[in-house]
Amino acid sequence: GNAAGLGERGQTTTLSCASFTVSGSPEVPGIARGNNNFLDMLKKLGTEDAASAVSCAKKVTCNAGATSNPCNAGNALMGLKDALLAPKKVFNCPLFEDDAGANCDPGTSTACLRKDGTVKRKDIACDLDEYSIYVAAHPQRITETIKNLDSQVTAGLDNINTQLRNLTETTLLAPIRDVANGVTCGFFGKFYREVVESICFQGVYGFRIIGWSYVSTGFITIAFIAMMFAVWRRTVDNYDEWEGWDRAKNGASPSVQIL
Repeated sequence: GNAAGLGERGQTTTLSCASFTVSGSPEVPGIARGNNNFLDMLKKLGTEDAASAVSCAKKVTCNAGATSNPCNAGNALMGLKDALLAPKKVFNCPLFEDDAGANCDPGTSTACLRKDGTVKRKDIACDLDEYSIYVAAHPQRITETIKNLDSQVTAGLDNINTQLRNLTETTLLAPIRDVANGVTCGFFGKFYREVVESICFQGVYGFRIIGWSYVSTGFITIAFIAMMFAVWRRTVDNYDEWEGWDRAKNGASPSVQIL
């Protein structure tokens, strides 16, 4: 009976030295004090050894016989609880590390965010008491983190409302308006005047100059024709005259007179 009950009691025993009750729930057995504590049941299988632990998780000197194995198992459980209850830093209570390398608790500080916009985790060894305080402070850390987030959102709304609006105005809306204002029929008037000026004024004047150029070219061509005819005529007459001399020299009378 005692051995079987020891196993059930070991499964329900907490790390609290004393038994305690929670409203609306059965009593939770402690390690060494209060009703139904684990040490009282373990002492039914042996004699308490007061020097076996620095905490309340004392071991016993087990009685020989059939209960020795359950007793040794109970002592092993007490050893584990003593290791957790002893002032040894076997737990991890991580916090953040700021840019200066100091510990930063988000429950008490709003400067845990580093300059590059990231957070750096820092592992910190702690004992059971420190770990209990660390876990109990989690609600405060969550609350302060949410408050800090809300304040940063409120502070950032002005930047979003002004800087983003100005950026949208200068890089998006203003170019669109410039394009929209330029897409009108106003440029047709300027192009029409330029077309009329180029065709009706400059074009007509150009055609007139081209016509005078053709006339001038005609007169110059006539002059060249007369000059070329004179040269050709002189050359032909000289040829005929030379041919007449050759005939006269050979006994024939010349047929062409020298001009």
